[in-house]
Amino acid sequence: MISNTISIPDVDVEQLPLRIQRDLRSDHAGEAGAVMIYKGILKVTKDPEIINFAKNHLETENKHLSFFENWMPRKNRSKLTFLWKMSGFLTGVIAASGARYFTYLTIYIIESFVISHYQKQIRTGPSQLCEALRMLQQDEKHHRKEAEAFMCNAPNLLERLWSFALEKGSKGAVLMARLI
Repeated sequence: MISNTISIPDVDVEQLPLRIQRDLRSDHAGEAGAVMIYKGILKVTKDPEIINFAKNHLETENKHLSFFENWMPRKNRSKLTFLWKMSGFLTGVIAASGARYFTYLTIYIIESFVISHYQKQIRTGPSQLCEALRMLQQDEKHHRKEAEAFMCNAPNLLERLWSFALEKGSKGAVLMARLI
């Protein structure tokens, strides 16, 4: 079930501890990149199944990005947002350049990372943020489950290398976004 609205927490981002501000900066960067992943997929695919999949997910990711942009002051966002958008778009283009399975695998790996990323914040964050983070995470779980439903075989060597690159790239992006 995809959430229709995510309530903006009644808390000033700038009053939160620096660690949490950095987490939120990386969350915004990730959602900006996620929007662009689906735009990249839609730019190159001609597959009606993938088009439908990407359009539905893009709608949700746009809601997530709007949540952060309506709540977080611009100065609290990553200064490298352009890089996260470019990286996301390129990820989507590469994902959609392969077979359907490659696209679904990409989304499955990315969403698995995001779910874990949000879980760490839910465990350690202030209660006023946890409900919003849980709703974001639920949407990402739904996306992962949809992608997984289309994955019918084990990844080959190239796909495993791609998965490794996505996981390491996502970890590196979070570290950078938290700082810049």
